[in-house]
Amino acid sequence: SFPGLPFGASQPPAAARATLAPLWQSAREAWGCVSRWAGDALPEAKATLGPPASATEWQLFVSRLGLEGLQASEPLLAYRLLSAVHDGQRVASDAVTALRELRDFVDPDLRQALHAAASGWYSHPSGWRNECLGLGGGFSAYSNFACLRLLPLPLVAAWTGFLRAQSGLPERFLVVAACFGDAPRLLLSDLASGDLLLGPISPTPHLEARQEVAAGHLRLLRVVPASAPRGRDLLLWLEELGRRLEGGVYLASPLEPPDPRSVGICLFPQAGEKHVSCVTRGIRVTASALYAPEMATFAYSIRLALVAPGEEGHLPAAQRGFETAQLHTRHWVLRQADGGADQVHGKGVVGNFPLLREGGWRDDKQRHSGRIGQGEWCEGVFVYQSLSGRGSSISFEGSIDFVPGSLEAPAGEEFAVAVPRFPLLVGADEYLF
Repeated sequence: SFPGLPFGASQPPAAARATLAPLWQSAREAWGCVSRWAGDALPEAKATLGPPASATEWQLFVSRLGLEGLQASEPLLAYRLLSAVHDGQRVASDAVTALRELRDFVDPDLRQALHAAASGWYSHPSGWRNECLGLGGGFSAYSNFACLRLLPLPLVAAWTGFLRAQSGLPERFLVVAACFGDAPRLLLSDLASGDLLLGPISPTPHLEARQEVAAGHLRLLRVVPASAPRGRDLLLWLEELGRRLEGGVYLASPLEPPDPRSVGICLFPQAGEKHVSCVTRGIRVTASALYAPEMATFAYSIRLALVAPGEEGHLPAAQRGFETAQLHTRHWVLRQADGGADQVHGKGVVGNFPLLREGGWRDDKQRHSGRIGQGEWCEGVFVYQSLSGRGSSISFEGSIDFVPGSLEAPAGEEFAVAVPRFPLLVGADEYLF
């Protein structure tokens, strides 16, 4: 017997029981790490976590998808144990989306369950954007937005059934996390191999080091390192997510800055080897990138701030030579593996010309007339997010020219602020988020 294991009256096959204790411990620890972090840093996301799925709910899920013959498989056992800690994220707007998009692909019982969920699951009471609360993390660049929600059993059944019907998804796959929009992002578990796969992907030279997997009409990538043991990818991925959250690699910040209602787990690294930072004349630049397989390119983030008193790198105004400084032009260098480089020069960053001061920035933008108009003052760090293009670049670096004072009233000579080199690479032994 395994006291505390969450199967209730539905005990697993005897042949599978030897693996249950370590799987159960891993499931609790993985969820526990993510849940603790969310409770401290993003309580709105923690509030979306579902209660444990009961044995009855699990058996209904297995029956809906015809998974009875796979219940002894380690990947499905691992998923059962994860659902017995938290049944994914129960977000009301996700149930509404499923009802709208999948009405013709779900049975009446599931449709009734989703109607109840639309009014009973979590919805933030004060206008917070629920689509930003995905515990799988998210990002935005231009009009592209993604934020993975870890799906509860009713939505796993609904979306898996839909993809079986519409995309020829083989029956061994489950859709365990998803977000939807102009560039949908799906996380699928292969119950035969235990692989956890991200997609759909588009062809690109960035992926030469990773093997693609076909699932019906979908093309996918394994999200854990190639050297990782097979069979437990979902647990490994959730454990790594917890480590990155607790280690400060991923932070809670606006996914569509500066909108404070869009705070979520931002997947642009803010620490670690994928993150770079430097200070020039009191202006701090931090930068990082992430791979977006659904768009076949890298998204990158560059953050700018005038270092405040008490922070490392601060210079008094008299020493740095200005009270404020305004972004004027940019120069990017995207290097290729063969030693070549693409050069990009231009004014502003996507039409933005932020005026930095200690503690914040003014949101100046270029108008349709070409004139730069003054915006409102904002607190914190200016964030610029964009896409690197579909070429074969392996790194990004450059400089940004600032004018002391402002563009309208210069208080000194223009000067360059360095953007350190950061990688645009996807190695075979990296996690994908």
